Order: sequence, then structure tokens, then C-alpha cells
Amino acid sequence: MQKFLEQFLGLWADRNGNVLLIKTLEGNNVKVSFASGKTKSPIEQFFLPKRLTIDVDAEYDTNCEELVVLFGVRYFEPTLHLAYEITDLYNGKPNLRPSYKLSASTPNEKRTWMKSFEPLEGYVLIDDQHTMAEILCLYSLS
Repeated sequence: MQKFLEQFLGLWADRNGNVLLIKTLEGNNVKVSFASGKTKSPIEQFFLPKRLTIDVDAEYDTNCEELVVLFGVRYFEPTLHLAYEITDLYNGKPNLRPSYKLSASTPNEKRTWMKSFEPLEGYVLIDDQHTMAEILCLYSLS
């Protein structure tokens, strides 16, 4: 599973300026930080006290072959799903195809909160060290 996780690690950005920083801590413990392209900062998860979208737990789903970001209590919505792929759409660069999951019983405030990630567009890996350093200086990801 470590091999599959490694392809998700790094700094990713979409066309809207939204940024994901995916890293591992202590083995397979995956953490994801999200910053909005509009504010260059994380989003507050009002349904979890004083919790920002910084170092959010994530886990690799072997059945769907995607990284699942857990924005709530484990196994409850909302969750952001990131599927790794390489397509011509991004000139052959690695990208993450996002989607999110909400159940029929998910409260409206959580549904509204998930719209912070819209429009859902692919995240492209930032592999240039200079560009990565610039983004990390501009965005608040800690």
C-alpha cells in the first residue's frame, strides 16, 4: 500500500488556485491540508470546533484506488475523494480527480460547506521546486 500512497504525496493545485498539500506522518498516517484559491488560506470546518482544513486525516481506499480525505468523524461524511491518474488533459502530468461524498442524511450546513471546494477540477502535481516554494510562501498551510 505504501507504493500507492507515494503517488499522492506532494503539492497539488487546480485551475482555481485551490491547493492540496499531501504528506505522511509516522508511517502510513496521511495528512492533507487544503487552502482556497480565493483566500489563500484554509477553510474552517465549523462542524468541528476550531478545526481548519490543515493536517486532515486521509486514508487510501484499496477498493476504489483513491485517497479519501476525512473531514468529519471517521466513516461519516463529508469526505473528499482523490483519484490518481495521468491523462493528456494535463499534458501527461500526474493529476488528482476530485469528487466528494455526502449521504442523504448529511445536514445542509455540511453540504454548503463542501461547496467551498467547487468547482471540482483536477489537481495537478507541482513538481517544480521554485513554483512549489512560491506557492508555499503565498498560501497559509500551517
